[in-house]
Amino acid sequence: MPSSFSSTSSLSSSQRDWEPVHLIAEGIGPHSGISRYAGELYRRLQQQADVRLCSFRPPPLAGRFTFLEHLPLGVAPDSGRGVYHFTRIMGCALMLWRPVRPAVATVHDLGPLVWPPEAAKSPLLDRALFRLSLEGLKRMDRLIAVSEATAQSMEEQLAIPRARIDVVPEGVDPDRFQRVPQDGTLLAERYGLPDWPDGSTLLHVGGEAPRKNLAVLLQALTLLKRDGLPARLVKVGGSQLDHHRQFVADIVRLGLEADVVLVGPVPDNDLPLFYSAADVLLLPSYVEGFGLPVLEAMACGTPVVCSTAGSLPEVAGDAALLVPPDDAAGLADAIATVLQQADVRQRLAEKGLARCRQFSWQRTAAETMAVYQKLPGVV
Repeated sequence: MPSSFSSTSSLSSSQRDWEPVHLIAEGIGPHSGISRYAGELYRRLQQQADVRLCSFRPPPLAGRFTFLEHLPLGVAPDSGRGVYHFTRIMGCALMLWRPVRPAVATVHDLGPLVWPPEAAKSPLLDRALFRLSLEGLKRMDRLIAVSEATAQSMEEQLAIPRARIDVVPEGVDPDRFQRVPQDGTLLAERYGLPDWPDGSTLLHVGGEAPRKNLAVLLQALTLLKRDGLPARLVKVGGSQLDHHRQFVADIVRLGLEADVVLVGPVPDNDLPLFYSAADVLLLPSYVEGFGLPVLEAMACGTPVVCSTAGSLPEVAGDAALLVPPDDAAGLADAIATVLQQADVRQRLAEKGLARCRQFSWQRTAAETMAVYQKLPGVV
């Protein structure tokens, strides 16, 4: 990962003529990893440059036909000068009919391209819009990948030269994500989460799309029950209706209704409560462009078990137990190891705290500023 930092304190006034920075994001906050990225980047960049949070100008009838939101007419507000930073792939199609310059885009992952089952289940229109956005992506002046794994997939799937891609990792906020001593009353009061005195709590933070691999997670929970290891799964995060229906159907089919608690999306400030209450965080995904829950759990002192797919090994390092995404038995064994061996829990907690300190949003902002300096016309 890049280790060099750029600070605006070293830039002369003539070198800052490229401002403002138009940070194009469709909402910031806790709703998804991408919106978290946009929000954290916006807050940190404000300390270094003239940054303006922007959105896309939607075409007519976009409120009625939501797919039109991916075919923007422009950026609003738009000063007509400065740097344009697209914080996600969708919307990059703008570069095909109304290009803005100089422009950079952040790529979190290429899910449908690197995991074909997702593409096969997507409607034809969604796939066409995604391809259109990818064509616009290729016309950016520079590209930011949030991990080396994402950068590699951009090279392989889109034939984008590595020289045009900068890897800028995401971060974690240690002031927000830290262990919270608790007796369970806060989670009970705010979310109705019942006390669980006789077993362990497994946590998953994220959506329910097939790429999250929750089916294998439920299989692992079934194996733990079979072996007499009491555990419940707490699932935090929202999802699309179709994905939620399938997840609930799998829970019922496996007879896990009493063993799975579905919480839904929660504010960022409450996430540390869940991480701190959990015995282990599980992220068995097939595709992750980065995997913010890994760092957030580590910052709260919670052991992590995740898959070997995508960027997860890159982010977790040796501070987590890694299991192939299709290995339900291996996932169950890894969970049992964490739950039953105190020395493993302690080792993972200590290594996790050290690991997450290597990632900060300040670093993300500084290295993003360095990318802006590479854009054509920026001196």
